[in-house]
Amino acid sequence: YCQDAFTIDPIPSFVPPASAGVFSGSPTGIVVDPASGEVNLLASTPGTYTVYNYIAPAGGCALAIDSVQITIDTAIVMNLIPDIVVCNNDIVPGISFSSTVTGTTYQWVCNNPGICLGLPAGNGTGDVPGFVAHNTTSSPQLADFTVFPQGPAPDFCQGDPIDVIVKINPDAQLTRTSPNGTDAQVVCIGQTIQHIEYLATGGVTNADVTGLPQNLSYVFDPGSGILTISGSPAGPPATPPNVYTYTVHATGDCGPDSMIGTINVLPNAIITLTSPPGTDNQTVCINSAIQPISYTIGGTGNIAMVAGLPAGVTGTYVAGNFIINGSPSVSGNYTYTVTANGICASVTSTGVIHVTPLQNPSFGYSNVTYCQTFTPSNQAPVITGISGGVFSSSPLGLTINSSTGVINLATSNPGTYSVTYTTPGPCPNSLIKTIEITAPPTADFNYATTGFCQNGPDPLPTMNAGATMGTFSSSSGLTISAGTGKITTGSSTPGTYTVTNSVPSISGCAAVSSSTTVIIDPIPAITQQVDLTYCNGDITTTIAFNPTVSGTT
Repeated sequence: YCQDAFTIDPIPSFVPPASAGVFSGSPTGIVVDPASGEVNLLASTPGTYTVYNYIAPAGGCALAIDSVQITIDTAIVMNLIPDIVVCNNDIVPGISFSSTVTGTTYQWVCNNPGICLGLPAGNGTGDVPGFVAHNTTSSPQLADFTVFPQGPAPDFCQGDPIDVIVKINPDAQLTRTSPNGTDAQVVCIGQTIQHIEYLATGGVTNADVTGLPQNLSYVFDPGSGILTISGSPAGPPATPPNVYTYTVHATGDCGPDSMIGTINVLPNAIITLTSPPGTDNQTVCINSAIQPISYTIGGTGNIAMVAGLPAGVTGTYVAGNFIINGSPSVSGNYTYTVTANGICASVTSTGVIHVTPLQNPSFGYSNVTYCQTFTPSNQAPVITGISGGVFSSSPLGLTINSSTGVINLATSNPGTYSVTYTTPGPCPNSLIKTIEITAPPTADFNYATTGFCQNGPDPLPTMNAGATMGTFSSSSGLTISAGTGKITTGSSTPGTYTVTNSVPSISGCAAVSSSTTVIIDPIPAITQQVDLTYCNGDITTTIAFNPTVSGTT
């Protein structure tokens, strides 16, 4: 008999007229009901026993004894097998079974044959051969093997079945849960990216990210399995390209998983001074051309403008270059700002143009006109502007010291001159003054003749070469024009006069005068004679005319 839950405890059967007496068993270890002879298999110790039925003497009948031999087979108890934990696509080694009874055979069934690849029909006898664990889900899957033991012949006792659990953990799995395109973003430096989220499943215990731009970070929450990438990229590498390929890694009990994405970090606009150093902080004289200031506009900049330039200076953007040039027309210190704009953030660069005014060349002499004989002979200028400059003059003929501007009147030729004073610089300036040098005046003059008839033409004086017509005068009786020296003979009294031409002092020259004698002759007249009458052949007397002017002919 099998000592298991499947076998019914045996009770004796009798061949009439036999009946039940008192039952017992031998050796010790069997449990027999003395009244019914039922053998309690589970309470008995496995072994071979003799069971006796005793009928005591009664009614003259002798003692009756009968016996049978029974064997109680040992209960089959399988040795428990710990749960087997593997990963997807792992090879599960063969599962060997054992029990408390030698010769036990086994039948098994895989209750989840879909994950027991390589096990045809999902059942078999004997040990379970090795197989490939298969789990494509994101959660652990169980392969439950139910094993049924069966003892050896002749009884083929059934043992209690056991379950052998093969736990198949999934590989780590990553799934992007943020919107499409978030794993291929194009952003500007400093611009906040759209959050990139991944869900890590399949027993993932850790997840991280490599290859992110500077200032981007990630947070992984093991509880939810969510990994989030966020932040604002600080800038591209020194050398393009600016596309960062990042990798999300997920690890757990089984195989890892990874996903990649890209973040294209566009630079802001870039301004680079390409003209010589210092051109962005230069000093220039007013109305003089500045040294051109050049900038290269790079990054995502595609246009540039400038503010704060002095009048006369402009900036021009052409094909990635911004050039500032011109001639400032207003003095002062000008801080200018160049702004480069583009699809990303703008950037500025400042510079300074110091516009220096021209130096003050103010100067002058005490007079505008000088006599060649004026004293002192050397005339120095008074410089009210910047001293230390250079003097020059035109045309030739003026004696002037180029360093001091002193004019030597005595050695200069009479004439009108332009005297130029040029300051020493920086930012030199010039001023022109007109100086006239006059020769000492003369008053010499004469009339065409000395004597003039009272009824003759009115004479004008003739000035000697270089002489100056001043004021004409004479003694009373002579009618003369003071301005022109013209004598009106008709109204003049006959006589002898001294005519004087007086030239006043001019430009430091002394007054001069010159005189000449003029005679106004009276108009001659004769006394009217009485008519005389003579005969032919008479001798006439002398006729005397008696003129009023002696010497009249």
